[in-house]
Amino acid sequence: MAKPSFAPRASGFREPKTFIVVATEGRVTEEHYLSAFKPSRDAVLQLTVLPNRNNKSHPRECLKRLRQHAKDKNLAGDDQLWVMIDRDQ
Repeated sequence: MAKPSFAPRASGFREPKTFIVVATEGRVTEEHYLSAFKPSRDAVLQLTVLPNRNNKSHPRECLKRLRQHAKDKNLAGDDQLWVMIDRDQ
């Protein structure tokens, strides 16, 4: 019986991913705009959109949601946190 042959493992390291997290004040439009920029899952840069699901559109509420997400996901120092505000009034 022949021994199975195994392919050698690739050496080296993967590039660490950088996350950009955007909290929006809108519920639908902003998420739709930003979906055009979403990279593939294996890209080095990853984009996460936190749309306004609870109708709290004040900029402070967006920032609060963004900070909570960063805390929950334990984001690194090179990750970016953005707030996207579109006010018509």
